[in-house]
Amino acid sequence: MKTKKKLAIFDFDGTLFDTYESLVIVYQKGFHKIGLPCTKEECAIHMHHSLEQTIRARQIPEHLIMPFVKEIMRALDDEDALKAIRLFPETLEAIKRVKKAGLTLAIVTGNSTKHVRNVLKMNQLNDDFETIIGSDICQESKPSPAPLLMALKKHPEITKEEAFYIGDSFQDVDAANGVPMDSALIERVKDSYKDSSYSYYSNLLEALESLDICA
Repeated sequence: MKTKKKLAIFDFDGTLFDTYESLVIVYQKGFHKIGLPCTKEECAIHMHHSLEQTIRARQIPEHLIMPFVKEIMRALDDEDALKAIRLFPETLEAIKRVKKAGLTLAIVTGNSTKHVRNVLKMNQLNDDFETIIGSDICQESKPSPAPLLMALKKHPEITKEEAFYIGDSFQDVDAANGVPMDSALIERVKDSYKDSSYSYYSNLLEALESLDICA
């Protein structure tokens, strides 16, 4: 018999919100600040990694790291970047379903808590998520389980068996496995995961059904 779920934790970028176009703007501003090019295709890779991983991958010189990070964090809330963010078609229904099932909602993301709250407020969703763990709160990034463990600590009455995490990257699943806790992977770009050993779903509603959170 499966344990009844009480806590639904979601990733933010690419899971609840389509932030692809927004993050292209943000990363291109960040790289422009330090005089480096960044194509749209390269942005698509960087947005699935932590800033630390991106800095290593692009071999950004030490004296440019702080200006790069500061510009990325600043650009997240620029008007043009915020306007480019869209809810996925099923996001509101997924939130409604989770709330109807009596679960507490949380977000664990590599993005900043301030930015996430700004986006939620713009979409009248700020009151729906009790806990938000961003990169400014937890210094360790996914695939480390640390951000998820921090979210669980905010709800000491809920065990890891009573929680789950839904995300759109392997790092999300790996972080959940490190807890360990149940998880579901969403494939937002068709055929992205077809050659992997991971199970995945096409949208949030399918992911919730796989976790027995049904309408």
